[in-house]
Amino acid sequence: AAAQTGCQDTDIWCATLTTGASTGFTGYYSSPLVGSLSPTTFTYGGKTYTVSVLGLNSFVFLPFSMSPVPTNETFEDLTFYVNDNVSFAMNAGTSSSGFYWDATAHWADHSSFAGTHTVRIVAQTPEAPDAPTLDAGNAQIAVSWTAPGDGGSAITGYEVQWAPVEGTDPNWVQGSSADVTGTSHTIASLTNGTEYGVRVRAENALGDSDWSDHTTAKPSTVPAAPPKNNRLKPRDYDTDMYKGRNEIERSF
Repeated sequence: AAAQTGCQDTDIWCATLTTGASTGFTGYYSSPLVGSLSPTTFTYGGKTYTVSVLGLNSFVFLPFSMSPVPTNETFEDLTFYVNDNVSFAMNAGTSSSGFYWDATAHWADHSSFAGTHTVRIVAQTPEAPDAPTLDAGNAQIAVSWTAPGDGGSAITGYEVQWAPVEGTDPNWVQGSSADVTGTSHTIASLTNGTEYGVRVRAENALGDSDWSDHTTAKPSTVPAAPPKNNRLKPRDYDTDMYKGRNEIERSF
């Protein structure tokens, strides 16, 4: 998806990078760009990182040194941008560079990269949850699910949606929904004998995930227990058993 214009409140890091033109020949360059970067620190996952730009190298990569050096696992849910709407691959934990952006496809030579640029580290919307688990009861369905990947920004809640199944699929247009903060929810006031489809999506500061696949269940009336006066006491079970046993023994 295209980046939003400029720095956003939800950015993990947003900095201004100033660069100058470089000499060299098309494809490979002998002189790196000289740049300044501000601010140079950000906090993510409980750690504070310090970043410095190393300059555009001969393969048209723009490497950044980061301390402490991140791992791919730490930054796997994040997206990196230089300027608006330009996304670059991140390569963390493979060298002391920390991460880099490959500028090859976006600038024909170093001179086109000279100027002031916005560098951002951005979280994404959450991953879609897996299909929920359903437990149908009397006019209700208990729903539970596992929290998905948060996209680099903490999940703030979930939306549970349910709808009657018409044909083979739920009619979501006729459905209802509820906002919850945990990973379970009980849907009440349903019609016994009607099959319902249920799906879930997660939300963080960046927005909503895609919907999960749906699961179906059919609430039903729980059979009532027999009246107490119709129940046999333990001694009555024993009496009946021995009566049957005596009749069998007398037959021999």
